[in-house]
Amino acid sequence: MKHHAKLTREIREGPEGPKVGAFFDVDRTLLAGFSASAFVRERFLSGRASPREMAGSLVGGLSFALGRTGFSAFVSAHTAAYRGLAESMLEELGAEVFEKHLAQEIYPEARAIVRAHQERGHTVAIVSSAMPFQVEPLARDLGIEHVLCTRLEAENGVLTGRIIHPACYGQGKLTAGEELAEQHDLDLDASYFYTDSVADLPLLENVGNPRPLNPDRCGAFTAGARPASKSWRARPWPSAASFRRPSPGWPWGCSTARRATASTSRGRCGEI
Repeated sequence: MKHHAKLTREIREGPEGPKVGAFFDVDRTLLAGFSASAFVRERFLSGRASPREMAGSLVGGLSFALGRTGFSAFVSAHTAAYRGLAESMLEELGAEVFEKHLAQEIYPEARAIVRAHQERGHTVAIVSSAMPFQVEPLARDLGIEHVLCTRLEAENGVLTGRIIHPACYGQGKLTAGEELAEQHDLDLDASYFYTDSVADLPLLENVGNPRPLNPDRCGAFTAGARPASKSWRARPWPSAASFRRPSPGWPWGCSTARRATASTSRGRCGEI
């Protein structure tokens, strides 16, 4: 508790009220694990994923890792296999995956900081490149009202296999954050953004309190990031070491997403 008090001190002593936004990435920020890899793994192991979906994921992940496609094309290669599925089926699976695999992956420091922002009356939001069924159970668990993420197109509750552009990645996260700020009259200069990914630089550079977290061996916040300063120093959650495990691998883990961040920081963010 003492350590959490130290972590939340600046929030408790800072401005209060709904004009202050608190934006949170998901993987390696709120969660120690990778939400997408847990979801895909559960589909494969339970026999709910077709060979076509697996092949699309592998090909799309490899193409993205090699810099041949942008993030939207990467996600579309995977979600094409969802065509004809009911939204409710993925929502149910998302809740199942959260309870089985992800609920225990929430960093205690993240819970404390989210709660501190909520107690100050700040407007708290998840902003993630993941899809709703991957992040909404987490948002409910943490009491976070606003979920900004990559949305899937549906007609009468049935998925078309297409995403709704722009994807919530890179420049798309900034767009989503600015839209929320306009809708709720947020002061971005007084707002916070917590993330581990250098791909999130567009939004980090547009809030007054950027909070990069949990740098990993794949080089987040080392290549192409802004010059080091006190407010930009990437800080690990103290509990991160106890969660440490091998990367889940591509297409959903460090070896794809992180490998792509170096090229993202040199300009791929705008390809969303």
